[in-house]
Amino acid sequence: MKKKIFALVLVLAMALSLAACGGNNAPAPAAPGGTTPGGTTPGGTTPGGTAPGGTPAAPVEITVAFQAMPNGLCPVTEDVFQCVSPTMLVYDHLVELDGNWAMQPGVATSWKQVDPLNWQFEIDLSHKFHNGAQLTMEDVVFSLERLKGIPKSAHVAGRMAKVSYEGTTLNIELTAPNNAAIPQILWFSIIVNKAYIEANGDDAVFNNIVGTGPYVLTEFTPGASIRVEKWEDYPFEKPQITAYNFIAIPENTNRYIAVESGQIDYAGLVTAFEIDLAKRDGRFNIIEELSARTCTFFFNVERAPFSDPNVRLAFAHAFDRESFCDLAGGRHPLESSVFGGFDLYYVSEYLPEFNIDKARALFEAAGINPTNRLAVDLIHFFPDPGIEVFQSTLRGLGVDLNASLTEFAVYLSRESNGDHDMCFAGLSNRGGTPLVDLERYDSTFIGSRNNSRYVNPVMDELIGKIRATMDRNELVQLGKTINDLAAQENVFIPGYLQGNYSVMDSRLGGITIRGDMVQIFRNAVFAG
Repeated sequence: MKKKIFALVLVLAMALSLAACGGNNAPAPAAPGGTTPGGTTPGGTTPGGTAPGGTPAAPVEITVAFQAMPNGLCPVTEDVFQCVSPTMLVYDHLVELDGNWAMQPGVATSWKQVDPLNWQFEIDLSHKFHNGAQLTMEDVVFSLERLKGIPKSAHVAGRMAKVSYEGTTLNIELTAPNNAAIPQILWFSIIVNKAYIEANGDDAVFNNIVGTGPYVLTEFTPGASIRVEKWEDYPFEKPQITAYNFIAIPENTNRYIAVESGQIDYAGLVTAFEIDLAKRDGRFNIIEELSARTCTFFFNVERAPFSDPNVRLAFAHAFDRESFCDLAGGRHPLESSVFGGFDLYYVSEYLPEFNIDKARALFEAAGINPTNRLAVDLIHFFPDPGIEVFQSTLRGLGVDLNASLTEFAVYLSRESNGDHDMCFAGLSNRGGTPLVDLERYDSTFIGSRNNSRYVNPVMDELIGKIRATMDRNELVQLGKTINDLAAQENVFIPGYLQGNYSVMDSRLGGITIRGDMVQIFRNAVFAG
């Protein structure tokens, strides 16, 4: 029986709520968050202790460990949390998206949607860059226009027909009504110094970045470490933390042990197993949330045998979602084409259930059985024990699933070029709108979010309507229609939603994790 396995507050699509407000939108306050040692609260943490007199302790350096470190420092091209999280301390965005996806001031202090195509942003030109240059309107326009030439952001940036300014008012004109466009543009909208980028090229983008944020980059070793230090010339309120050292500790348990032993202050994105250890210990602050990262098997429908919908259906019936999630703690079964926390989340009656007999019959009908075997290549960029279980199930049905664990860059190249039969991927939502998830069915996103290389004019038309509508009832109904069609097409097998789990020193707080796994350290405090 299909069921929703968790109760979540239903959230309206971000752009719809913004449009409903109209006028100068005051930045929405972040939800209050806090933990006590060993406790959790969605949204963030506050320190478990304070210095004598109730005031924060003297500024300190914080060491943060992630599973890996990026090879470059461009958060647009290396759009993974390991790159975005540290560089958010160096760069400002046009508008910041907080842990709840609410719009907060960046270099823009206010914003409004003038009509379905036009947005206006008031820019604060008192920001300045780490190289001493004062922020100009030309810098802001350049920062947005350059996104059109970067493959990772080109689809999103292409929705901007024109970027212009008058005085300190920035104008963004869209090519068509699209209530997902602005949240997605804001996700990519780091503000760079035009003259510095033009003079220094790739080095200014990947290795020696300059922004307007409260921290300045001081050291970077590709794939190994990043160090940022508080910028003393920052023209606004300065943060408490003196410096951050970001390092790589690949094993989840080893990151936890490093916090436990005091070698690091923050272990980013461990598993539910480490969270249970931290709860039993009781000495640490933890963050425990549901992410918007969907981990899913995709078929390449351009290739046989997955051009045959019955073969895709056979694979779907052979997938035991519940057991797949039970292999590791903190996984939540995904039974929809969108992240569970959005109000478009809908479990279609057409979603195939785990049924070995149906899978076997469909494989037999396609001429696939233990004596006439089918070989399928699967690419993935992070290990998962569930892949081996799925391999074992398929093996008994006459299918040899050959899984290749590749480096992320290799995976991206093969996936974007269609050089695969299947892929197993974790996709994050950028911008906090469910339409980002629906792009995996949009034919214009083949080579990026449309991992299945799926083309269906009916689906394209439905997604076009859902982008343009400002009517909530129509939005929800279109979402159901899309989910029903997606469940019948079976271009991918929904897997699970990954949890966001981090463990830290009990004196460290003020950190939030967005649904896209980006960890926001700007408001961190440390109490002695």
